[in-house]
Amino acid sequence: MKERGRFLYKDADGTIFIKFGHPGKGVPIESLLPENGRGDGFADFRITDYFDLADLVLAAPREWVEFCRTVDLSGATKDRPKKVSSPPPNLAFLKLRDEAGMNPERASALFTVVAAYWSAPQNAMALEPGLVAALWHSGMTAEAIISYIRRFTNADGKLDLGGFKDDRGFQILHTVIQTYKAIKGHEDDTILMQPEIETLLKTWQASTRGAQLGTTEMANTVLHWADYRRLCLVDVDHKTNVENVRKLAGFVFSTDSIPNFEDVATWADANLKSDRPKLAKTNTAAQALLKKKRKQGKLNRKRGRR
Repeated sequence: MKERGRFLYKDADGTIFIKFGHPGKGVPIESLLPENGRGDGFADFRITDYFDLADLVLAAPREWVEFCRTVDLSGATKDRPKKVSSPPPNLAFLKLRDEAGMNPERASALFTVVAAYWSAPQNAMALEPGLVAALWHSGMTAEAIISYIRRFTNADGKLDLGGFKDDRGFQILHTVIQTYKAIKGHEDDTILMQPEIETLLKTWQASTRGAQLGTTEMANTVLHWADYRRLCLVDVDHKTNVENVRKLAGFVFSTDSIPNFEDVATWADANLKSDRPKLAKTNTAAQALLKKKRKQGKLNRKRGRR
């Protein structure tokens, strides 16, 4: 028996249920649809298209990476596209499974994000498979996720999240949020409200980025990962050091005031395991180059205001 997929069935009253994995019960399919797909609108609603979209929106980050790595599109052309099936929602990663099967309240809440994508105007909500699942898994509410994605979607309909939009960034973001919960005495499954999430992210960015919040340098991916490399959050192969992220986040969120980047870097040098080569000239040269880039960025902004 196929354990994961899209399974429909009816109960004795004729209510149609859907579930994405065995074993366990599903939920009434209409509870996952937007308002115009319920009641009288159900018969004409594009069910298959909607749940195809849900597969993309709710894809787990690592599963999506693996899917992209292994999918076979040989022979596909623009005129003759090849039909492939993306990974179905992972109930365990999305924390939608309970003892009976799918948790109806959490499933309905999460699918409001899918409904928001379904009805969103063009270029209003960037679709980045893996993002919604990662944010939901980390504790963000559906409302906060929708607001978050809309806020970081640019005019071209692309996501502008710096380093947080790839699998490496998801892993760091999740670790930071979970560490914050532990420091503040929250349970792992606590749902953080949007204002607290925003404050958390601003604190983390202000502490771990050499650039100032709100500047163009903050959106520079090269500078972003250079800062993380400086703080020992990623290694020479650009892989995340989760334990270092956890320790650094613990330091940042345990202080009475928001520490600046230099203070955090000094603490990281003294307390985190580093794989950086102990070559003073190399480190000095790298820091000088970053300093030069930031100085040039400031000059460019000043010239732009003239």
